[in-house]
Amino acid sequence: MTEYVGPNYVGTLPNVPFYLLPTANILRSGPINPANLSCLNIIGGFALTIKSSGLMNTQTLLIVATGGVAATLKLDNGGTISGQSIYTLKPGTILLVQFDGTNLN
Repeated sequence: MTEYVGPNYVGTLPNVPFYLLPTANILRSGPINPANLSCLNIIGGFALTIKSSGLMNTQTLLIVATGGVAATLKLDNGGTISGQSIYTLKPGTILLVQFDGTNLN
């Protein structure tokens, strides 16, 4: 378990099944390189830019918002996430997407 104290969440990070996958806990806004990752666990109302250079064609990402507030996602290459240029991920939502070389669908 990892202890986190921040503006949107205080306590230990949840011990959930997606930790069986290579997972990054997102604790701040900014860019993320998803190379070698299968899951992004966003723990707060952060604005996240996913670097397309770190994605491989057909790479699948499980993206979850566990911080109790919505987070926004976008790709740095101008591509879309589930058809949206800026995707709002609501708390408790599980988004499963695959990279097609330009977009996450």
